[in-house]
Amino acid sequence: MIPIVPDIVAEVLSPSERPGRIHRKLNHYFQAGVKEVWLADPESREGEIWTGTNLPVEQLTGSAAVTSSLLPGFALPLEELFS
Repeated sequence: MIPIVPDIVAEVLSPSERPGRIHRKLNHYFQAGVKEVWLADPESREGEIWTGTNLPVEQLTGSAAVTSSLLPGFALPLEELFS
């Protein structure tokens, strides 16, 4: 088995997702070596970008776009993500 750790993890939250479970997942991702986690909440139509387990570095709402220094030139507007 070859361990491969992605630089970015994108996760769509389910309505039953609880904050404690989300935080545990974030811990696992960052302990494994993931550099960035994108959380998308379809219910609120909002997103968050995390680079560690303390607080999100960016909270996305409305016409904001998901961007990352790890993906130069990439931009995904939330409106398109949730359409």
